[in-house]
Amino acid sequence: MSNRIRVLAAVALLALAADGFIAYWNIKALIATERSLTSSHARAIALESAISLVKDAETGQRGFLLTGEEEYLAPYTEAITGLDTSLERVRTLWPAASYPQVDRLVELVHGKRAELGETIVLRRQGRLSAAEAIVRRGRGRQQMDDIRAVAAQLRAEEEERLAAATQRSAASRRTAFATAAFAGGIALVAVLGCLWLVRQDLIKNVQVAAERAQLLQREQEARSAAENANRMKDEFLAKLSHELRNPLHAVMGWLQIMQQRPDDAGLRQRALETIERNAGSLQRMIEDLLDLSRAASGKLEIRREPTPIGPIVASVVETMRPSAVARGIALEETGTSVDAVVAGDHDRLAQVVINLVSNAIKFTPQGGRVGVDVSRSDGQVLIAVRDTGLGISPESQQQIFEPFRQAGPKVTGPEGGLGLGLTIARQIVELHGGTIDVFSDGIGSGSRFTIRLPAPDNAADRDAASAGGIRSRT
Repeated sequence: MSNRIRVLAAVALLALAADGFIAYWNIKALIATERSLTSSHARAIALESAISLVKDAETGQRGFLLTGEEEYLAPYTEAITGLDTSLERVRTLWPAASYPQVDRLVELVHGKRAELGETIVLRRQGRLSAAEAIVRRGRGRQQMDDIRAVAAQLRAEEEERLAAATQRSAASRRTAFATAAFAGGIALVAVLGCLWLVRQDLIKNVQVAAERAQLLQREQEARSAAENANRMKDEFLAKLSHELRNPLHAVMGWLQIMQQRPDDAGLRQRALETIERNAGSLQRMIEDLLDLSRAASGKLEIRREPTPIGPIVASVVETMRPSAVARGIALEETGTSVDAVVAGDHDRLAQVVINLVSNAIKFTPQGGRVGVDVSRSDGQVLIAVRDTGLGISPESQQQIFEPFRQAGPKVTGPEGGLGLGLTIARQIVELHGGTIDVFSDGIGSGSRFTIRLPAPDNAADRDAASAGGIRSRT
C-alpha cells in the first residue's frame, strides 16, 4: 500500500511539476503576446498621427490659397511643427523589416511638405496663378496618393502581425486548457483550484487582447470615416468657390466695362442682362444651401392642403418650354390624370418638378425628348419625368440623391450648380410622405425619375382641390 501511495504521490508531484513548467511557458507567451499587441497599437497610432498631420497641413494650405488670410495657415503651422517628431516616432517604433517602407513614407512626406511650402510662399508673394498652376499639375495629389498607399502597406503588415499574435494567444489558451485538464485529473482539488485561477487569468488576458483589437478596428473605421468626410468637405469647398467665383467675375467684369463706357446704352443693356442672370445663379445657389441646411436641421416646412398635381405639371412644362425649344428638345406633357390630388405644398412640389425637368433638359442633347406625365396607382399619385439624354451609370444611381453629387458631365456657368437639387427634392418628397427614385439602363440610354406621393382617400379633399382649396400650415 505504501509503495502505491508513494507512486501516486510521485506521479502527483511529477504532474504538478509538469503543470508548473507548462504554465510558466504559457504565461511567458501571453506576456509576449500582450507586449506585441501593445507595440502594434502604438505603431498604428503613430502612423495615423503622422498621416493626420500631413492632411492638416494640406487643409491649412488650401484654406490659405483660397483666401490669402494668414489665419487659415494655423493647421498647416501646427502640423509642420510636429511632423518631424511624429515621423521619428514612426521610424523608432516600426520593426527593422519595414524600414524600406518607412523610409519611403518619410521621403514622400518631405516631398509633400516641400510642395505645400512652395505654394504658400508663392501665395504670400501675390503669385496666386503660379501657386494654382503647381496644384493643378497634380504632383501634390499624386504624392498624397503615394503616402496613403505606403501607409496602407504598413497597416497591412501590422494586421499580419496582429493576426499572428492572436493565433499565438489562442494557442496559449488551448495549452492552458489542456494543462488544466491534465492536472485536474491527477492532482485533485488543490491542483484544480490553482488551474482555475490560472484559467481566469488567461481568459482575462485573451479578453484584453480581443478588446484592444476591437478598439484598433473601431479607430481605423472612425479614421476612414473622418478621411471620407474631410475629402467631401474639401471637394465641396473647391466646388463652391469655383461656382461662386464664375458669376462674381462676370458681374465685376461687366461693372468695370460699364464704368469705362457709361454712355453706351446698348452695352449697358447687355451688362444689366448679364449681371441679372449671374445674380440669379448666385441666388439659386444660396437658396439651395439654405434649403439643405433647413432640411438637415429639420426646419424645412411644408404646407398641407389638397393640391392638384396636373396644374403644377402643366405650369412647369409651359415655363420650361422656351428653354427646351432653345436647345432643340421636344418637351411633352402626356397622360396627365385630372383627379391626381395630394395633401401637400404647392410651391415645394413645383420646386421638385422644376428641378427634375430642368435637369432632364440640361442633360439631353439636341433633338432629344423630355416627357412628363401624372397618373394614379394603388392609392398613390405618380409623377414621372423621362428623357432620352445621357443616362446614368448604375454606380451614380446609388449616389445621385446624396449632397454635392452630379451624375452627368460637369456643368458650369448660370446652368451649373452645387449638386444639391436632387438632395433637396428628395427631402421635400419625403416630408410629403412619398418617395423618389431613378432608373436608367446606363450611359446613353436616357433616364426616368419617378415621384410617388400618397393620394388622399377623402373625396372632399379632392373636391376642395378642384375648387382651389384653402392653404393652412401644419
